[in-house]
Amino acid sequence: MNKYIDKSIKLTEHFSLSEMCTTSVQTADHNFPSQEVITNLKRLAKWLEMLRDEWNKRYGEGNDPIYIHPSIGQ
Repeated sequence: MNKYIDKSIKLTEHFSLSEMCTTSVQTADHNFPSQEVITNLKRLAKWLEMLRDEWNKRYGEGNDPIYIHPSIGQ
């Protein structure tokens, strides 16, 4: 466990380590990820970037939130 990891670092252009480690659950390690977890989060963030790019191609770029459940935001 490394409590000196800078959570503000960017995993990709649009995703930071901080937002991938945010939780309302208190953990014994204060939710500091191991190097193995950071490696997996980088892989996830790369996939999310591809998903984001595809979304933007299909629906256009914008600042509107994406609602997963149809009843939310109506």
